Amino acid sequence: SDYAVFKVVVYNRHDAVPHRINGAMVFVGEEYCGTIEYEPGKHIYRIGCNKSVGRNVTIKLPANEPLTLCEVKVYASGCTGYEADWENRHIENTTAMFTPVVAGTILTIKCEDGFRMSGPKTITCLTNGTFSGLSDIFCISKYPFVL
Repeated sequence: SDYAVFKVVVYNRHDAVPHRINGAMVFVGEEYCGTIEYEPGKHIYRIGCNKSVGRNVTIKLPANEPLTLCEVKVYASGCTGYEADWENRHIENTTAMFTPVVAGTILTIKCEDGFRMSGPKTITCLTNGTFSGLSDIFCISKYPFVL
């Protein structure tokens, strides 16, 4: 799943070659977040990503040089998509549901014309990046097929 990343924290090595981190570029998906500028004695670098949306974080040097990191922490929030088959569920506003939203956001679900709601009428973006009640939502035909 994609996430809205707001910060990447990189922990540099303390030993012989901490300068190798200089110029390392941080990306979320294809979006550039920032470049690390080495400072002697500094071991923690925080890069703001302004809620760039993606599923991968990449840290790389512009040249093909070795890069050694001790730890990377990625801070993300909100919900940006679903692991569900929406195509055959007859839900009216699926496009809006793929727009990144912050945790706590409540979306109202509506069925397409000719269908009625079965399950919750709202879903909430949870802090773990998923929506509550997602698997319980169904739109059922108001006009069942009769032979």
